[in-house]
Amino acid sequence: MLLEQNFLSMKKEIIPFGYAKSYIFKQALNKATPHQVIYHHNVGAYSDLKRGKIYLPFIEPLDLGDLKVILKHEEGHFKITKDEAIIPLTMNIIKARKVLNILEDILVNEEMSKNKLEKVFKKMGGESLQITLWKHYSKKEKEKLINKLKGKLFKYMDTEKITKTIEETVKDRKSFDSVNKFVSSHFSVFKKFYDIFAL
Repeated sequence: MLLEQNFLSMKKEIIPFGYAKSYIFKQALNKATPHQVIYHHNVGAYSDLKRGKIYLPFIEPLDLGDLKVILKHEEGHFKITKDEAIIPLTMNIIKARKVLNILEDILVNEEMSKNKLEKVFKKMGGESLQITLWKHYSKKEKEKLINKLKGKLFKYMDTEKITKTIEETVKDRKSFDSVNKFVSSHFSVFKKFYDIFAL
C-alpha cells in the first residue's frame, strides 16, 4: 500500500512505460512473486489482499529495481495486514484507511532497506512517505520529520505527543497478527493515532 496517490505530489506529468518495457518488466516481476502483478499508469501501488493481486505503477522515472522494491513492500502486507479493518461508521472512513495504511507501511518498511525506499520516494516526490521509515530514524530525525510534516500530514500539535503516539501505536500493533484484530481489540489506541493526522 506504499505510494498511495493521496500522499504524493507529482512535480511533472505522468509518463507511462511503453508497451515493450511494460511487457518485459511485468514478466520479470511476475517471476519474482507468487501474487499476480497488475500494472497501471497512475501514481501509487497497492495490494488486493482478497484476490492476491499487487498493482504497480508502470511510469517514469521508475526502473525495474524500483518496482522490485515496491513489490517487496506490497508483499509484506499479505504477511502482516492480511485483511482490511472494519472501520466504525462514526469515523471518516477514507481518513481511517489512509492512517491505517501509514501504520502498516511503518511495520512493513522496518524490514526493508531504508536507502532503497528513500530512492523510490525521491523519484516519486513522496516526501510525506518518509514517515513510513519511522523505525529507521533516530529520535532527532523523527522530531525533525514530524515538524516538517505538520500541517501536511500531521495536525499542529506538540511534537512529543505525536512521537509518543506513533511509538505506542506501532508497539501495540506489532502484538496482533492482522490490522483487523488490532482495530477491533484496541480501538482506543487506533483512535489516538487517527487523531494526530490532518488528512
